[in-house]
Amino acid sequence: MEENMSYKILVVEDDNQIQELIVEFLSSQDYIVETANDGVEGYEKFKEGEYDLVILDVMMPRLDGHSLCKMIKSVDKEVSVIFLTALGDEENEIKGFDLKADDYISKPFSFNILIKRVEAVLRRKNREKVEEEVLRFEGLKLELQTFKSYVEGEEIELICCANFEDVFAAIRKDSQTIGMLAIENTIAGSLLHNNELLRQSGTQIIGEYKLRISHSFVCLPEEDWNDITEVNSHPIALMQCREFLNQHPRIKVVEAEDTALSAEIIKRENLKGHAAICSRAAAERYGMKVLQEGIETNKHNFTRFLVVADPWQVDEIRKQNTVLNKANIVFTLPHSEGSLSQVLSILSFYNINLTKIQSLPIIGREWEYQFYVDVAFNDYLRYKQSITAITPLTKELKILGEYAEGKSNV
Repeated sequence: MEENMSYKILVVEDDNQIQELIVEFLSSQDYIVETANDGVEGYEKFKEGEYDLVILDVMMPRLDGHSLCKMIKSVDKEVSVIFLTALGDEENEIKGFDLKADDYISKPFSFNILIKRVEAVLRRKNREKVEEEVLRFEGLKLELQTFKSYVEGEEIELICCANFEDVFAAIRKDSQTIGMLAIENTIAGSLLHNNELLRQSGTQIIGEYKLRISHSFVCLPEEDWNDITEVNSHPIALMQCREFLNQHPRIKVVEAEDTALSAEIIKRENLKGHAAICSRAAAERYGMKVLQEGIETNKHNFTRFLVVADPWQVDEIRKQNTVLNKANIVFTLPHSEGSLSQVLSILSFYNINLTKIQSLPIIGREWEYQFYVDVAFNDYLRYKQSITAITPLTKELKILGEYAEGKSNV
């Protein structure tokens, strides 16, 4: 029964006797159950809480089940819905499924069947959620919940690195290793140091992935809100959850080395009264209790990752039908008037879109800079022609990688 503890169900049913029986049966399976007596009350309750499943009677006073389902889906399109109805005709069932309901149960029904239908819907919901928490690149798949990785269906070793330097060290040690490292965040900005590590490493970028960042507030399994006196996490994660933390001024905020490591240390050392801010996947990996999900202030928070490999492995890893439409280049320019403008004008002439440009001073060479440029293009030949055209105007031009534009996990 323990696996049902985190599922929260809202039952909207105007027949008090049926409502009480549904609550009794679901509660016996360790589901968290809340109720409403009509559609209007159900909608108000739904807006105030977070539910994994809503069980709706179709025929209710003030607001019928079909109308309520439509309103609920406008608030949270991912929530699961099961209809209960005495109207067993095909037309009503089709109407329910058109509203994205997950199941339809006709009255009178067996409560044991209801339990099995609930289990099936939540199991399907959980399976879909797990499938979403997967990073894919070419034949590579990384499961965020299990921390297992596969290439073409075959499980491979996952090497966890303490820092970005270790990623490149692992590739130097074994040329078969594929690296993955963050390069920029939509809120915190670019990791400039990683650009320089990439340039010096000699590796090639072979892909990118944009990961939606969502933070959870987690604690030891036996503790709850009233027990928490301190929260630990990486400074960036704390900054991204500032609004949530301001709502809990009594909780002491302490910076830590890493988000997931904070959860691991709390669990390993059984630190009572401590909470961590980390991903749900990290919480599940270390057996922590999730008190609240989605606590980040800005919901449009993405981190862009680059996939890197030894240059000799690029052609073998990259699929033959891969459409290359992005590239990262780095170059220096002479300290003369209009030098950067000339390069940008040529790129514009060849219809090359600059998606990012950043400069870093060259240590020991006054007023000289390295320019890190990300470009996007639709015509690979025109892109190559543009590189040929700007090369005489630059010094030390280097292509860090050519790859297909990456997907995101949402």
